[in-house]
Amino acid sequence: MAIIVDEKNRLFNLETEHSIYQMKVGAFEHLLHLYYGTKIPPEDTGYLLTCPFETASSIWQFVAKDQSESLLNMVLTDVEGNSPYNYVKLQGLDPEAIYQIDGAESYRGSLLMRAGLRLPQSIGDYPAYQFHIKKV
Repeated sequence: MAIIVDEKNRLFNLETEHSIYQMKVGAFEHLLHLYYGTKIPPEDTGYLLTCPFETASSIWQFVAKDQSESLLNMVLTDVEGNSPYNYVKLQGLDPEAIYQIDGAESYRGSLLMRAGLRLPQSIGDYPAYQFHIKKV
């Protein structure tokens, strides 16, 4: 098992042969869970877009080093009835490229980073979503 510390971004990676557990020190010095699952290539970059201690959601994104694809994960922690649409601004994408979300809608990278991706209207307790974003 390897423990990798990124002091600049305040990230901790606990790695085994086939899996990784990634944590980050948050704004209020809390240790935040970012990811647990199959190993992510070390050249990929992770972003914590919202913090569950500061907003009603926990959203994180991983971007390939060559910006060819991204994985956006979210868990909504406080769902409101008849809530307005919310948007999340992505990071690390190529602003000039066109990206397709889950093989459906296509958007320019600059739009996804400046205006954001509209979050789905949700019901129930702690709904979770995952979006595969791929350059076309």
